[in-house]
Amino acid sequence: MADLPAKPNIGHLRRQARDLLRAAQAGDTAAAGRIREVSDALTLASAQLAVAREYGFASWTRLRDEVTARTADLAHQADAFCEASIRDWTGRAARMLAATPEIAGYSLATAVILGDADRVRTEIGRDPGLATRPDARSGWTPLHAVSASRWHRLDPAWAEGLLAVARMLLDAGADPNGRTGEAGGHGGWTPLRCAVAGAANPLITRLLLERGAVPGDHDLYLAGFADDNHECLRLLLFHAADVAQLARTALAAPISLNDAEGVHLLLEAGADPNRYADDADPLSPVIYAAIDPAAPPN
Repeated sequence: MADLPAKPNIGHLRRQARDLLRAAQAGDTAAAGRIREVSDALTLASAQLAVAREYGFASWTRLRDEVTARTADLAHQADAFCEASIRDWTGRAARMLAATPEIAGYSLATAVILGDADRVRTEIGRDPGLATRPDARSGWTPLHAVSASRWHRLDPAWAEGLLAVARMLLDAGADPNGRTGEAGGHGGWTPLRCAVAGAANPLITRLLLERGAVPGDHDLYLAGFADDNHECLRLLLFHAADVAQLARTALAAPISLNDAEGVHLLLEAGADPNRYADDADPLSPVIYAAIDPAAPPN
């Protein structure tokens, strides 16, 4: 008895049945014998039944239903995997991939998320429009997805692959300043914001900035929360045109974390601490600590 592939394709199984029937009709005794085991008639229905029985199913309908169920289940798992690879901090995506390795090769989306540069190159070669085409549900392009992927943290071996995919997408015309639509509730996200916010990926952040991504105040704010030793924040500040004008809320992030180093980096780049002080809300002690490291905040 043959084993049904983990990712079965009903079209492939239909071709198997047609090829079996043609071989039997052409005089192949082995092929004819396989069909004769289930029916005296050399018909397509009989060939399909023979294929189904060889995979351990009582009928072609049962085989078809199993293929449909497996395909739907894998599609659902792939969607959940992509979401976990971006939004989850518990390692769920890694556990899903270990349990179902077929996810990795399921689609362009999973290849992008994992940084499978060879697969992405092949897919874009077949259809160049894939490099910039937004997802129908989320409104994210592949560049948003690879920028937001956390796989450089889940498994550092994927870091260079993610960078290669991001570079490939940019070379193929992806916009480093492209904003998502409102679909899925993620309106206004740029690839840079994706790289800075959840992923905290300095490699892709640097690439996007070198390719023309323009940092905004909210990008600086989100970088203040990144668990990356301020690498993304430093990159943003280096490429920002005028931090004094740009930084409106950026200081709020390191202030809320009591992060004197983050505050110091922003102040040194030109951020104005007076925007956060008035009679009711005086300057935070952490700002004084950033200005004078010898005087820790109290």
